[in-house]
Formats: sequence, C-alpha cells, structure tokens
Amino acid sequence: MSQVPRRPHGCWTCRMRHKKCDESVPICQECSSRHIPCHGYNPIPPQWMHDHETYQAELHNIKRIVKENFRLAKITQNRCSSTAQHALPGPMSRRHQSSSPLKSWNGNKTPSILDPYMSIQASNSFIYYLDYIFPLQYPYYVDQPDLGGRGWLFWLLTKSAPLRDAALTLSALYRKHGVSSCRAENQQESLLQHYGRALQGLRRALSVGQVAGLVHNPEQWLEFVASALNLISFQIFQGGTSNWVPHLTFLETVLKNSTPSTLGDEFARATHKDSESFQSVQTAKNFFIANLLWFDILACVSRGCPPQLPYHEWLCLPDIDMSRVMGCQNWAMIIIGDIATIESQIKSFNCQTLQTVINELAKRVEAGIKTLNAAGPETPLGNTCRPVTRVFATAALVQISLVAVQSGLIPPMTSYDAVSRVIEAIRQMPQNSSLRGLVWSICVAGSVAQPDQQPFFENLLGDILSHPGSRFGNCATVLSIIKHGWNRASDECDGSWGPRRTMADLGICALLC
Repeated sequence: MSQVPRRPHGCWTCRMRHKKCDESVPICQECSSRHIPCHGYNPIPPQWMHDHETYQAELHNIKRIVKENFRLAKITQNRCSSTAQHALPGPMSRRHQSSSPLKSWNGNKTPSILDPYMSIQASNSFIYYLDYIFPLQYPYYVDQPDLGGRGWLFWLLTKSAPLRDAALTLSALYRKHGVSSCRAENQQESLLQHYGRALQGLRRALSVGQVAGLVHNPEQWLEFVASALNLISFQIFQGGTSNWVPHLTFLETVLKNSTPSTLGDEFARATHKDSESFQSVQTAKNFFIANLLWFDILACVSRGCPPQLPYHEWLCLPDIDMSRVMGCQNWAMIIIGDIATIESQIKSFNCQTLQTVINELAKRVEAGIKTLNAAGPETPLGNTCRPVTRVFATAALVQISLVAVQSGLIPPMTSYDAVSRVIEAIRQMPQNSSLRGLVWSICVAGSVAQPDQQPFFENLLGDILSHPGSRFGNCATVLSIIKHGWNRASDECDGSWGPRRTMADLGICALLC
C-alpha cells in the first residue's frame, strides 16, 4: 500500500504565518480549522512569495480571513448558548438523542439526507444543490435517462457524509451571494460549518495512510473523489485563485495509483454485475474520472506543467466521454493536453523540430474542426456538444500560436486570426446556452486579443457578471486576468502576455474551469 507522503517543512501558509503545521493532506489542520487558504506542499514556492508586495498582500488577506472567521465563530457560539438556555426538553428532543445517526466510512456524524429529523434548512440546501448548483458546475452535462438519470448522484449523496457536506458547502456559498447582507452572515456560518466537516471527512479517510487501498472499495473511492472534486468546485466558485492546488494534486496521486484496466478490474470484482448498485457505481466512476481529467488538463495553463495523469490512456476509452460531462469531445481535450506537454518540453526542441511539432498539432485541430463542421444536425439532447468543442478547438489554435510566439517562431500579431475564430465560435453557441463552461477558452483567447478584439471579451464577461449571482464563479477572475494582460502588453508593446504570464504577474494561480 502506498503511504500518504510527508512534507517535513509544512505548507506554505503555515510557513508564512510561522505556525506549526501538522502536514495533513490535502489541506493541513491549521489552515482548515481556520478556514484559510492552504497553499500546499509544492517544493516550488507560490508566485506571491517572490515579490514583497504580493507577499504582504497575501499575508494581509490571511489575517483578515482569520479575524472575520473568529468573529463569526463567536456569533455562532453565542447563538448556540442562547438557544440551549431557552430550549425545553420534550418528546422530539428525546427522540433525537436516542436516534443513531448514519455513520459513513469516515466516521462523520452528519445525519443522512433520508433522516426523518433532518432540518428544513438542510433539506432545502440539498435540493438546492441538485436543482441549481449541479447545473452550474456542469452546464453542458447530458443526462442518460435510460441509465437512471442522476440517480447515481442521489445515491452517493445519501451514502456519503463528506460528499453531502461538500455539496451543501456549494449551496451555502451560492445562497450567500444571492441574499441580502443581513442574511449573508448566516449563510457564511453555514458555509464554514459544512466546509469544515467535509475537510474533516477527507482527512479521516486518509488517516490510515493507505491511498491505494481506496481502489479496493469502489464506494469509498467514489465518495472520496467526489468530495474532493466538489471542494475544488468550491474554490472555483470563490474565484478559483487559491487553495484548489492541494486538492487536485492529491486526487491526481489517487488516480495515478491505478491504470484504467486495474481500476476497472477492482470495481468489477468488488461490485457484482447483477447488483442494483453496479450501474450507479460505473456511471459515477466514469463521470468523476472525466471531471478529474478535465481539471488536470486545463490546470496546465495555470501551473505551467504537463498533465499529471495518463490522459491519452483514459480518454481513448469509450466509457470516458468528456462531451457528456463537460461538453467538449475527447479528441479536443487530448490535443489541449498535448499542447501543454509540448510547451513543458520546449527547451528540448530545436527551432526546426518545434516548428514541425507545432504544425502537426495545428493540422490535428483543423482536421477535428473540419469533421465537426461536416457532421449533421445534433440531437436536441446534446445540442451544445459540437459548439462547445468548436470553441475549445479554436482556443487550442490560439494556445498553439502563443507557444510559437513565445518561442520566437512567429510574430505576436499572428495570433489575431486564431482569436477571431474563437470569437466566431462563441457567437455560434446556441442561444440561451451557458457560457460559464468556456472560461478556459475565453481566458486563453482574450489574453492575447488585439485592441479591436478586446471589446468582445470585455462585453462578454461583463454581460455574464451583470446577472444575479454572477459573482458565484471565476468569471470576474478571468476578466481581471485578461485586462491585466492587455495593460501589460500595451505598456511593453509585447503581444506574448498569455494567461500564465499574466497570472504570474498578478501573483495568482487560477483554475480556469
């Protein structure tokens, strides 16, 4: 069994605060107990540590969060004390005391959603997640009614306390953005409670130090992966500029321990094909693997590294269909992963070889777009698949041109035509379809847009941010990135200010998903 790795120097947040770190994964106890960003254990320091101003800004932000959370904790404590003093014991309270709450694999005592005594608030938050938050997380998700629809999700939520808390965290966060200031404080309290419980659940699951052991129990594997993915979504919905890296890094470690064949064999061995849960387990597994691969590939722009997972191996499987989960077809995601891989190896190529590799990547993208354009009309069920794929494919061309520009193979203005194609692809999106799922493409293309193209991206994001609850997400982060890149490119007459360079200049590492 592989052991959870130790980090003898603590997380970067604890180092900055001069606190003792227990080095828990994915997030240390010191940070999670105070609900502050844990900047993880990467040997390479975060970008904000390289500059005195960004260092002080991050330190000030951490202190502000600690102070605010302490204030909220005191308010909650006072309210609980007040409630306890006025509560009278009765039949209902005795029934609560004698009931046995559902004990999930992590030992968390959060009651099941099927508990008859579940609070109205918790019930509303749960339904709120299914009806409103899940569609925001996966705006292009295509349901499969013949396989039970989203029954697999409901099944998992009824079983897993950490996943339930992670989902309720998202509900509380969204409602915090949509309520008045006087009620926002209550939502903040709920948010912190659910987030803390979700992290505690994940930590208990890892306390035995047997990461690889999760694969032998499919339900535990699903609960753990789903909970961590929801906590990544929580960070994205807060702007996505911090605290997602430890979760994603650890999830990548979990999946690295299994090849598609070994994971499939373990799941098949542990779940009888004739059992009622078999189809739910398989559907959930394929969904969450696609979601994790999506994060892994698109995070390359932020992290400046190649994908950490064997994405070719996974995305060539017929059961892993990215288009049904995130809207983009597998071939386009494979190419985006290949671009990141080539970019990470750029110093090992001579100019001629690099030019050949870049040309081959562009040909593959053009061939895929040609196939998209030649296909017949889409079914009403999946009418966003090809438009979404087209947006990502054209954005991949921008990324290819940016690699060529930064390598000195072509002049900066060469990206202009590729950006124009992204603009046209976005305009071809079905009317009233969500554009939130396109933020990677919008940021990649928008960052290198020329002055006459910039109003399109500014107006596009401005329109998204003008709607109620629009701050729930990372669109504001994307807008700040591309506008900062425009300003720096204008100041320096340099057209190579892509998203990674701009984020480094801002001292952030944004997950563009």
